[in-house]
Amino acid sequence: MEIKVEKPLEQILEDLKVRLWSVWEKEVSCFKLYYDETEE
Repeated sequence: MEIKVEKPLEQILEDLKVRLWSVWEKEVSCFKLYYDETEE
């Protein structure tokens, strides 16, 4: 299986009105990740 990741052109983002998507209005989430510990 091949996965191709591309950075879209700014014009494409503008055409899709990506900046208006509600996801950009959410606050940033932060998670504390500790790779040496097991999940409880």
